[in-house]
Amino acid sequence: MRPRVLINALAGTAAEFAGQDLPGRIAKAMADVGLAADLEQVRPQELTGALTKARERDQPVIIAGGDGSVSAAVQVFAGSGIPLGVIPLGTYNLLGHDLGMSTDIEEAVRRLAGARHVQMDLGRMRRRYFHTLAGLGFFSRVARQRARIRERLHKVPGAKVIGAAVAAVKSFTASGNLEVEIDDGRDKRSFRSPALLITNNLFEGADWRRTRLDGGMFELNVARGDVPFPLLRGGLAAVLGSWRQSEDIVSLTGQQFTLCFRRPRLFLSLDGEVKRVRTPLHFELLPRALTVLAAPAAPALSRNASAAQAASGQAT
Repeated sequence: MRPRVLINALAGTAAEFAGQDLPGRIAKAMADVGLAADLEQVRPQELTGALTKARERDQPVIIAGGDGSVSAAVQVFAGSGIPLGVIPLGTYNLLGHDLGMSTDIEEAVRRLAGARHVQMDLGRMRRRYFHTLAGLGFFSRVARQRARIRERLHKVPGAKVIGAAVAAVKSFTASGNLEVEIDDGRDKRSFRSPALLITNNLFEGADWRRTRLDGGMFELNVARGDVPFPLLRGGLAAVLGSWRQSEDIVSLTGQQFTLCFRRPRLFLSLDGEVKRVRTPLHFELLPRALTVLAAPAAPALSRNASAAQAASGQAT
């Protein structure tokens, strides 16, 4: 069945196309590579309904939007086996980058034309799925600040970059530590931390990219100590790609984590979307729970794709 392209015109960078025929541009790019699809431009409040209709028809979907739009699609398509693709139009484009998709529309469409199906792991916190990461403390503050700033500056050119930078500075200077007990099912450890980040599979290098999406594990990174110094040193280590060697960051791996806090409610960021949730928080990893479209050269190969490529190489 031909895919349906759902375009969120209010996604991070999509606002920069104001006055342009964004659906027409995507349609032309698809026609140029011989990719047939049904295009539909939707408002954010219409997105879940459009996704649900596509799932009921077993119709593959390509999301033209940001991480919030992709997250909405994940909630609907998790466990369905129906392929989900991405044309990145957001601020960070977390999953889009790991799938090898370009932020240039025409190039992204060319890569989708040759894409392969990959099964990736998902994280889940209660009934909410996340495709890339969950953040607490500093990370949830950044997400909240960015949303507020972007709402005020949505018509300003380059607002996404300005918003991200200002949000990081404001969140860094804000006080706040969390007292947390972490239970991975084998052991319990307690920390005083300004920031916790759970990633769905391992991020590598200074560019924080995943080399595979089906590694079958979480990594929980904890900045320990008081703000702001652990954040400053840990942030520098992250930029340099050496955070696992930093004394200010503790990295734990596992398929599940339970986080207990003194506070009854906390702000939690899941793929950049912030919710105020009750504690404790239980995170579980769901192996190969989502089928996605990855660019031919994307490094995040599934085990099946890797094995198939290896077998093909041996056969030749």
